[in-house]
Amino acid sequence: MEEPPYLSGDAEFTVLLFGRSGRSQFSLANSILRTDVFDDELCDIAESQRHRNEAFERKLAVVNTPNLSEYEASQKELKRVFKMSVCKSSPGPYVVLFAFHLNNISPSAVRILELVTKYFGDSILNHMMVVVCHEEDKEDSALEKKVKNNRDFRELIEKCGQRYHLFNERKARRDEKVSKQLLEKMDDMVRDNGCRFYSNHQYQEAEERIQTEERFIMKGRKKEMLTKRKELESRYTGEGLEKELLLFETRIRVENREKAERKISEVLGFTLTAVDYAAAVGKGAALGALCGAVMGFEGMAVGAAVGAVVGGVIGGAASAAWGYVTNAAAQMNRR
Repeated sequence: MEEPPYLSGDAEFTVLLFGRSGRSQFSLANSILRTDVFDDELCDIAESQRHRNEAFERKLAVVNTPNLSEYEASQKELKRVFKMSVCKSSPGPYVVLFAFHLNNISPSAVRILELVTKYFGDSILNHMMVVVCHEEDKEDSALEKKVKNNRDFRELIEKCGQRYHLFNERKARRDEKVSKQLLEKMDDMVRDNGCRFYSNHQYQEAEERIQTEERFIMKGRKKEMLTKRKELESRYTGEGLEKELLLFETRIRVENREKAERKISEVLGFTLTAVDYAAAVGKGAALGALCGAVMGFEGMAVGAAVGAVVGGVIGGAASAAWGYVTNAAAQMNRR
């Protein structure tokens, strides 16, 4: 059977982790990465975060999202959270984990899953596994009986192809075999998906923009790269030089990638509501000349369209709107 690319060291094993936040979600991330990237007392994060490590003979990346239940009332904010998680996990996660604590299985968990599929599409469920975190001393068989009696849990795993895992947080802190068992289940799911990571048009758009931004950043660092190369060539020769050049180039690629992801997540994270847009277009003609000067556009029609973005100040997003325009201007100048 074909092995996933990340098991041969050719790719990063990216896990996208949704949930209601709380300690269990962060404990799970720590256990997968085999390092304490989150403090034991942490209960929530404001933005999606990605952490990396090498463990279980692979390169690992776990992207944790904030507590999605806090964003249910605001579709605009929820969409922003999802867009940032896409940038953090681009070009796509091999596995999506939906995690919650054993004592917190409720209808809200089902609603969160519905929010995820509404944005990412139903096909993301093929890459998803439900993880029930706990610290019980009971046997898994007894716990399985308990959770399967919960109607909301049954609905969750039915949507996820009956894939679930009982994860003992307490044992995982002492024994890496507990985490390895979860990794093995995830590997099986990846093989069932043809060893492909999950992607859709949001991921494809984000990755294309990120790569474009990476190339632009690299162009701006050519002088720095050349200077560093000459410095290394003066200090090392042969295999030593090759090793140092590889380390330097790898560090530069990682830095460029992270800078590009941050930039694009800011661009994609800025959106206008339909009401904001309609009101702003009315101001577009007045702002057309200004935006045309900034972006090098000609014609009031284009000016009005750009004015719609700048007009986002009506909705209280002045700095974000102007940032969008200047970002667009920069991208136009790169072409």
